Amino acid sequence: MGEDTDYLSPNGSSVSLRQDLRAVFRCTAIMEGGDPNLREVVISLDGVDVTREYTQHITRLFRDDKGLALRTLTYQYFRRIEMVQVDLHGKNLTCTAVREMFAPLSASLMIYVNHRPEFDCSAGWATPPGRAGYFEISCLARMHPGPRSVCWSWLDSRNQTVSILDGQISEEEAKGYQAGQAVMGGGQYTLSLMFVNIKPSDYKRYLLEVVNDEGTGFTSVQLDQEIVEMNKPHNSHIDKRPMDEDIQNDEKDVRELADSGSASTVYHTSHLLLIFTLLLLILPVQCLPSCMTLMFSLHTWFC
Repeated sequence: MGEDTDYLSPNGSSVSLRQDLRAVFRCTAIMEGGDPNLREVVISLDGVDVTREYTQHITRLFRDDKGLALRTLTYQYFRRIEMVQVDLHGKNLTCTAVREMFAPLSASLMIYVNHRPEFDCSAGWATPPGRAGYFEISCLARMHPGPRSVCWSWLDSRNQTVSILDGQISEEEAKGYQAGQAVMGGGQYTLSLMFVNIKPSDYKRYLLEVVNDEGTGFTSVQLDQEIVEMNKPHNSHIDKRPMDEDIQNDEKDVRELADSGSASTVYHTSHLLLIFTLLLLILPVQCLPSCMTLMFSLHTWFC
């Protein structure tokens, strides 16, 4: 790719530019026979009219190179960009010819800007629904194309880099960390380092190195006690109990519920016996069958 590059693309195509290089965009509308119905040419970037940012040039051709009479109008709009910026990435450039008596004609170009990784990082507690809270370092990384490698590390007491998940620490120590990566779209990625059970020895500076085809991006986050204690949830560890233990606890809850139900049944039965005794004292002997029916009905209802 040269320092000054032109892009002429058909509808539905895309182009990849490199950050900080110079580029020229051209929108060309050729009207055979003059097309008196042409009203205007509109250039938009993600739906926003940017026609005024383009220079217009009109060419009129009345005869071809063989001297045959014809009438052709060429409308050309161009814009020179001295340094391509990342904010153009993922945007759609559209050139539309608006005509009086016919449907408009348009051509679109999707713009991608190749650039090395850039970061916005933060550290704090995450509390997903239904799970215990955990501490993590999270970085929003912007790049195109996507990452080829992601490496988390820290600086030791000798200011040497120690990779966390690449075998430079013991397997047992590595179990205390989990790395995550999610694609957000538009050339954005969420890269995270989660601490399974954060402890004072984890207070240090952490480094993130990301490599893509355009280069390498670095960032760092200093982790100290003040940051960790800030907005700390009451339950700050991840619930990692074995499934068997969960099942045992569920069975215990069921037993307790059953015992509670049995106690309730005994309680209600004792009251029913008392009611039945009172009925025997009050009512004559001839109503005993109906009283028995009443008691069993009450017993069934209470249970």
